[in-house]
Amino acid sequence: MMRIVITSELAPDLVAELQNKHPELQLVFTTERELSQHLSEAEVLFVRRLTVEQLQQAPLLKMVQIPYAGMDQLPLAALQERGVLLANARIHGETISELTLGMMIALTRSFAEIHRNQQQHKWLRVPQQLLMGSTLALLGVGTIGGEIAKRAKCFGMKTLGFTLSGSSHPYIDESYSSNQLILQVSRADFLVAACPLTQETHHLINQTILQAMKPSAYILNIGRGPVIDEAALIAALQAQVIAGAALDVFEKEPLPVESPLWDMPNVLVFPHLAGNLEGNSRRAAQIFVENVSNLLAGSPLTCAVDLSKGY
Repeated sequence: MMRIVITSELAPDLVAELQNKHPELQLVFTTERELSQHLSEAEVLFVRRLTVEQLQQAPLLKMVQIPYAGMDQLPLAALQERGVLLANARIHGETISELTLGMMIALTRSFAEIHRNQQQHKWLRVPQQLLMGSTLALLGVGTIGGEIAKRAKCFGMKTLGFTLSGSSHPYIDESYSSNQLILQVSRADFLVAACPLTQETHHLINQTILQAMKPSAYILNIGRGPVIDEAALIAALQAQVIAGAALDVFEKEPLPVESPLWDMPNVLVFPHLAGNLEGNSRRAAQIFVENVSNLLAGSPLTCAVDLSKGY
């Protein structure tokens, strides 16, 4: 009897579906705090995070499923060494891409300044810019980056895509490898970080990249905070090296109250909510239920993670 340990949300009807399809399964529902008590016999985990120490307590583990896309809270190297399969949930493309376009519109249409003027009862016309005809550089063109590019094309934007492989994409006009970012970033009116956090992408956007950007350019981060060197970004914003930023993720979360980013008039701070959408937890759970069947059948996992690459 395969034991599956679950700390993530799993709706009753999906529990019933899993049990009806596979009555031989033993489902154990617990909390993150009590997870370690159930690891010794666990063969499958549906959890939000896992430590190296917890992995060592699970000698029978075959598969881990997480309910979101990012994997920086998982011991990827240890999972690979053990031969444990990992799947994530790539379900946030639509919601994050819509917010990203909203961020760009808010920046170019001076929404924050307009709102401040409204609060002070000031009738002032402020500068307005079009997205049409501007250039978007996307660092990462996976599920989320691809959806951003798709929507950007509807606004008449030119799209540049940067990935480790430099592979093409239907909604990307020009594709480059990530190490070519320094050569092309001066063309961008918007630089959007939409890539996973790996050793290669940590502080990939740094002082050198920021100094190469247009003074009129904006930077957005809807991926992972440490992809951007936050200290370098703050310095660039204070020195007006770039025009502004919209940030949904940060190197330390919650963003410390003393961070200068809170009070910068050219910065929009979001509390890591880009992927929040009613129904997402169910979509993630459906992938998990599907993957249990895949595992038992010996079929490839849906949203399988390549542990050698980290995404």
